[in-house]
Amino acid sequence: MRQLVLTPKFRRAYQKLAKRDRVLQERLDDVLGQMQADVFAPALGTHKLGGTLLGLWRVHVATTVEWSFRWRSMKIAVAKSSC
Repeated sequence: MRQLVLTPKFRRAYQKLAKRDRVLQERLDDVLGQMQADVFAPALGTHKLGGTLLGLWRVHVATTVEWSFRWRSMKIAVAKSSC
């Protein structure tokens, strides 16, 4: 099991999304749990980014939401939420 480190920017974006839609909040929490258990679970659609975002990974959360993160040893630093 990996430890998730949530950045302040991510926390603000999470709160904003969760406040807008309670059903989406359940999905967000579910994805965070899946990332702790297995970040490469097929349901997450984890993939490497390239170009200017080289070194980042992205997971699919919902139709319009994806999270970017970076590996740091056994920790996963979730940095950005794009929606």
